[in-house]
Order: sequence, then structure tokens, then C-alpha cells
Amino acid sequence: EVGRARLTKLKLQEDELDRSSPGKKRSFAETHHALRLMESVAVCVSQNEPALLVGETGCGKTTLVQRLANLTGRRLLVQNLSLQTDSTDLLGGYKPLEMRHVARGVYDKFVDLFVSSFSRSQNEKFLKYVLSAMEKGDWKRLAQCFVKAAGMGEKKMKEL
Repeated sequence: EVGRARLTKLKLQEDELDRSSPGKKRSFAETHHALRLMESVAVCVSQNEPALLVGETGCGKTTLVQRLANLTGRRLLVQNLSLQTDSTDLLGGYKPLEMRHVARGVYDKFVDLFVSSFSRSQNEKFLKYVLSAMEKGDWKRLAQCFVKAAGMGEKKMKEL
């Protein structure tokens, strides 16, 4: 209980609490003002309502929420916001990708897997064909090569 607010206490393991609530080890002055504010935040949490804490840097907003999270055994993710905070800082954004860059990673993994399963020397012609498709940016042909290799793998598994 925090004042008139009742929050259920979760049982997190000690190491999880240490990582999620760094405010646990700090001292917290339970002044009348701090307890009233913690009660207000706890009521918002219990009613699943958002709360906006505003104040000068270092006045205890984060510490208060860390203390509340610690008392209730909940993990807390602290995200410091400022006037320069952009929505992409919270939600992420799109990063344009070049297909060649993505395909290179897939191709490299494919070759590693392929040569660990099949003889490189016996499949040299096929591997050159795959490399040619990669270098020319012929993604349809490259995908067809991957499908063919998957079929070869399936056939090999059935033979075992």
C-alpha cells in the first residue's frame, strides 16, 4: 500500500530487481511531500492511467518512480526525455536499406551453411552461379538458388 493506493507486489528474483531498479540502493527521504506524490503516482498506476512528472533536473522524479517500482517488485525502464527528444527516440524509425547489403549477409550465411553440408569442389559450378546472381543483383535468380539448395538438403536428409 502507498497511501490510499493498493498495488500488488510482484516477486522478482533479486538479480532482476538489481538490474531493473537502480534506485533500490539509494536512500530515499520519505518526506510528507514525497509520500503524497508517490501516492498520486501509485493511484495512476493502479487505475492504469498515465502520469506526467514535470520538474527541474535532479528534483527526484526518477528516484520516486524507482522507489515505487522497487516497493512493488516491478521492473522499470527509465527513459530520460528532454526538449530535444524526438518520437523516433521512443518508437524507432525506418532506416532505408540497400538490397545488396541485406543480400550480402544472407549470401554469406548461405555459403557457410552450404559448404558445411556439401562438398565445395563437387558443387563449384553451382556456387559460382549463386555468386554471379549475387554480384549482378539478380535477386530472383539468387532466391531460386537458395530454394534449389534447400531441395538438395532435403534430399540428402531423406537419404540418411
